[in-house]
Amino acid sequence: MKRILLSLLFIALTTSGLLRAQAIPNASFENWTQDTITGFGGPVIYQHPVDWSPLSSLFNALFGGTINIFQTSVHYGSGNHGLMIEVGTDSIGADIFSMFPVSSLPQKLSGYYKYEGGANTAANVLVGFTDYDPVNDTSILIAQGTGSLVVTGSFTQFEIPIVGTGMGTPDSAIIMVEFMSGKPGSKLYLDALSFDGTSGLSKPGNLIGMELYPIPMQDELLVRWNASADRTYDIRLMSLTGQVMWEGRSSEGALSIPVNELPRGAYMLRLSDGQNVSTRKVIK
Repeated sequence: MKRILLSLLFIALTTSGLLRAQAIPNASFENWTQDTITGFGGPVIYQHPVDWSPLSSLFNALFGGTINIFQTSVHYGSGNHGLMIEVGTDSIGADIFSMFPVSSLPQKLSGYYKYEGGANTAANVLVGFTDYDPVNDTSILIAQGTGSLVVTGSFTQFEIPIVGTGMGTPDSAIIMVEFMSGKPGSKLYLDALSFDGTSGLSKPGNLIGMELYPIPMQDELLVRWNASADRTYDIRLMSLTGQVMWEGRSSEGALSIPVNELPRGAYMLRLSDGQNVSTRKVIK
């Protein structure tokens, strides 16, 4: 059931307009940051790779569970760190994702992994590419790829072909990694992700810079951006499933969003001028 729900969420994220650099951000998981989420068990401080976010672990933490995403010195190749997802006693697994702009369509996603699992263990990688349609205010799925990782005791390269599903040139991508096991203590290590090859399709990037304060959100979220004098900007604050929690319009380059009545959790902020889109994940 968890696999089905994650797959549906992956499809929703890649087609709902949330995504908006060709290089995968923080692809070797060297850079980490710290966030706080508050649930029924009180504040939970957790670490995650910069430009990557845990998903199901955040919901688990809201009910007193743990966030099973860790920085590890077990890694492949150069650098000092990698990513480890570990199955705890209070969960059956965890996942992590990154959304970022792209300017062309690669031929495959590759990386290195190893995992220590048991019976009923599954590790999967999903990647999707979309193109934003400003007329219909939606994103069209251009290409996607999926791959399952098998148990291996040493770092092994994986390659996931990216298959076109529609017409157009992508401007956004999402990568999601999920790891599930019925055996507590099972571990998945991931490192050195990269896009390889290109289809020859390309699109110049033209994103809108954003600054947000404070993070985590409190009573209000201040949003600032590089505004052009002749453009009006639409702003939406949405849940991770695409539900619009707040929306507004401004041409000033700054506004304040009231968030005091929002439940604690993760959200996506979307800023668009009708031609370009930028998104940021925010936490309350």
